[in-house]
Amino acid sequence: KAADAQASLKAYLDSLPKERTVAAFPFLLEGGDPQAGKKIFFEHTAAQCLRCHKINGQGSEVGPILDGVGTRQPREYLLESVLFPNNKIAPGFEMATVTLKNGKTVSGMVRKETDTELQIGAPVPNSALETVRKSDIASRTPGISAMPEMFAQVLTQREIRDLVAYLSSLKDGMGKGKG
Repeated sequence: KAADAQASLKAYLDSLPKERTVAAFPFLLEGGDPQAGKKIFFEHTAAQCLRCHKINGQGSEVGPILDGVGTRQPREYLLESVLFPNNKIAPGFEMATVTLKNGKTVSGMVRKETDTELQIGAPVPNSALETVRKSDIASRTPGISAMPEMFAQVLTQREIRDLVAYLSSLKDGMGKGKG
């Protein structure tokens, strides 16, 4: 029976998509305990969500403020943001390095981008911004998220499901969520 179970598990895992999307993790989309997820968000020592995100006035603004995120985004987006933050970077939170035609390098978070300019600053709230004209840019690295892709290693699958359940529950716009 154990061999049959292992063969069934292997067949199931082999059937999942190999791309870096949530399609490979359908079992993390449903269920979860929002209260346990809230505890993970506010107290998990390895995940440290509060170092970069703010909910209901608690935390930091290095990353997006998450009040009401469950109203704005479906569970698939929330899970993808946790597991693969580089897939879809929230506007104003992309890290980039640009080399100007004069040889100068400017690195930081792209806080604002127009057709003609980039405003780049350190990945901390209220940092000084440097405005760069796009016509002065010789090269630009592809943007990456300031959020590390480590949560699949730091959190268990149950914890990820609970965290997504909590974030999905943040529908009142105030970050209190259910419970």
